[in-house]
Amino acid sequence: MEVRFANIFDLPGIVDIYNQGIATKATADTKPFAVDDKLEWFYQHPKDMYPIYVMEHSNQVVGWCSISPYRPGRMAVRQTAEISYYVDQNYHRLGIGTSLVNFTIDDCPRLGISNLLAVILEWNVKSVQLVQKFGFEQWGYLPQVANFDGKECSQYIFGKKI
Repeated sequence: MEVRFANIFDLPGIVDIYNQGIATKATADTKPFAVDDKLEWFYQHPKDMYPIYVMEHSNQVVGWCSISPYRPGRMAVRQTAEISYYVDQNYHRLGIGTSLVNFTIDDCPRLGISNLLAVILEWNVKSVQLVQKFGFEQWGYLPQVANFDGKECSQYIFGKKI
């Protein structure tokens, strides 16, 4: 399995995996998306600026990672971006997340990104461990900012200088 840039035909798999993340509360979104809901998001991620990467197994997307602008339009932070990554629940613990994050970090110099942020819900311990493995440090903490049907959760902001 190798990491590559996503294309529009990967979007159904990307959305399916993201919806798994919603169901398991790995993201602050609370309602699943349809593929059409994510078309604009997809086109806001050109491979020469804010790419989406996928890992495929047997012609199926099994994980993806994206780089998104941090505070779009604010030029002083244009070299800072947010990383997001999700792995199909049937493919956890196979090194897919590690491969995706590693590839993304390695691609940051080409994109002119010198600071990478990961915003992670506090209860997503595996994700915290993943970014820490790559040298991300806790740069921020937002106490009880997420509310899931009355259950509050804090968010970490992890950062890495590239």
